[in-house]
Amino acid sequence: LQYKGQFIDDKPVGTFYYYYPSKSLQATIKHDVSSNRSSAIFYSENGVILAKGIYKNMKKDSIWLNYAPSGRLSSSESYKEDKLNGPKIIYYLSERM
Repeated sequence: LQYKGQFIDDKPVGTFYYYYPSKSLQATIKHDVSSNRSSAIFYSENGVILAKGIYKNMKKDSIWLNYAPSGRLSSSESYKEDKLNGPKIIYYLSERM
């Protein structure tokens, strides 16, 4: 199983679940058909959030947040039509807790 979700008129609707070959959850993407926006969360194989962001018309849009393996915020990027648009902020934090 690579993914689970529903299409209506060849467009994804509702929540899609994507899986690693190991069957652990890789991503969840919630599609809002009325606005052509989708909110996405990507996970590592052990369940830690790696990234969160928005797609608009299937392209990266708005602010995307990326996380270190520890789960701490590592960077923030702004996108418009799948291209970096604005500052990219990188957080240099010690991984020791």
